[in-house]
Amino acid sequence: MQKRARCPLCGMVVWRSQIEKSHNIDILAQNRVVRAKGRGGFKFTRSEDVGLVALVRAKIKTLYEKYFEPVFPSIAVTPRVRARASILTRPSILIVPGVSVE
Repeated sequence: MQKRARCPLCGMVVWRSQIEKSHNIDILAQNRVVRAKGRGGFKFTRSEDVGLVALVRAKIKTLYEKYFEPVFPSIAVTPRVRARASILTRPSILIVPGVSVE
């Protein structure tokens, strides 16, 4: 069974192959093209919209901070206790034996 993912930026449901590709931020203007006998379609042309690019970048930054925010705990080492070489990590949690996090 193949699974699909929903883009947190636009809500589009995509296949894994689309996620693995590298995409640029392109702003396109959509124009309707009308032809004879009800035929037609849409034509896309590149457009410059600094405000929309800034909005997309801000949204990507917000999503990055939401899902990949680094953990910077303040660490106080207790006297007479040595921190061992092994450090166990879990998502968003840093565990160091013999070290307390304040």
